[in-house]
Amino acid sequence: TEFHDDNRSAGATVSMSSVPAGFGFVDNRFDGVQLSVNQSSVPVVRNVFHDTANPLSVSSSDLSRVVFAGSDANSFEGSGNQLRVALSYDSVAGSSSVTLPAGPVYELYNNSSVAGTMTVQAGAVLKIGSGGCGVNLVTGGVLHLNGTSGSPVIVTDWRDDTAGGDTNGDGSASSPGTDWYSPCALGAWPGSTLDVSNTRFRWQSTPISSSAASVSVADSVFSDPPAYRSSTVTLSSPSAGAGFVDNRFDGVQLSVSQSSVPVVRNVFHDTANPL
Repeated sequence: TEFHDDNRSAGATVSMSSVPAGFGFVDNRFDGVQLSVNQSSVPVVRNVFHDTANPLSVSSSDLSRVVFAGSDANSFEGSGNQLRVALSYDSVAGSSSVTLPAGPVYELYNNSSVAGTMTVQAGAVLKIGSGGCGVNLVTGGVLHLNGTSGSPVIVTDWRDDTAGGDTNGDGSASSPGTDWYSPCALGAWPGSTLDVSNTRFRWQSTPISSSAASVSVADSVFSDPPAYRSSTVTLSSPSAGAGFVDNRFDGVQLSVSQSSVPVVRNVFHDTANPL
């Protein structure tokens, strides 16, 4: 089916709410029409979103049923807020997985919960909004941020137009600053696993908060602009993992508590109370 709106500024929206079963949305085309998915666990696959501002929002739903990678992936055509995928209060169950490739820009709000596996591929951009951590790893949850040196994963504030473009669609009217910026990007809690490589964190007051989790962070950069240096990465009671190896902290502190994992070959630059 094709959903078409010539008046792109009208904000036409298809809404799917509280759908526990059924066929979902498969092989459709959205031209200037948004899709809003709420409290659902049905497939959203192989849809094309063309020239649509804020094309897809998914809230309080089974995120593993919304496909972004592989032959069943939804596709997003355009730039700026035409690539914005808003994710809020979603979940990935213990037996499920979701892959977030480069292309769409993922805006994460309000503690999306991962008990299964989430894999973020090289070059992907995660923008963190208000309301707790963008991603919360609970018992059994695994998060891989698989950047490369040439194509790092970017984790930044939802208003940062320098990564993924102007996804909030307001031009230069807003930017990250001292008035407010993303409170927590990634939370890793008891019994979960956080595996980060070649990732760039910026504009996060708490890029990573972990407790009793397996944590491995390597070849990554944590940065805070000189005027706003108040960020801290916390590593508390890690259960296992490779620790923090070969990372750079520009104005971002590292707090390590009750730990026996390695903290080696990290560089702390222009950082008050760095470690």
